[in-house]
Amino acid sequence: MPRTMYLIRLASQQDLNSVAKLEQDWSLEDSVIGFEINGIESFSKYVAQVDKSIWVAESHDEVVGYVTASIHRSSHLAVVPSDEPYVEIDDLYVSPEYRSKSLGSKMVETVLDFARMQKIKYASVFSASSRVADITRFYQNQGFEPWGIQFHRRL
Repeated sequence: MPRTMYLIRLASQQDLNSVAKLEQDWSLEDSVIGFEINGIESFSKYVAQVDKSIWVAESHDEVVGYVTASIHRSSHLAVVPSDEPYVEIDDLYVSPEYRSKSLGSKMVETVLDFARMQKIKYASVFSASSRVADITRFYQNQGFEPWGIQFHRRL
């Protein structure tokens, strides 16, 4: 069976309709607590601003995943020294049929490589996934360590 090749690259304006479609698909999965669709306008900022980036993953000329990231300066974060830059993975989505093929891991590594090239030493990710155990395991496999935990309850 031939191995599927993926191309992970910086997104362009021409990719944003495909990314918005993936975001719509993600919202239908009902897997993120409080998920809100941001749309093309929001993704355009990741293409246009220097402190934001968006990468897409392609398979056979089809966009099958995306990751967005932004660069911040620490201000009172317990895990990043004050005024140090860090990269935050804002969103990561891979179409269901392309999951469990290391594509998400490769996309995370792309973001981390990008940060390393800019001499950034810290990375952070927040997730509101309803699949807490799965998402925790995924990011721990990428070398992330848990930092706190937050619970909620409806009264």
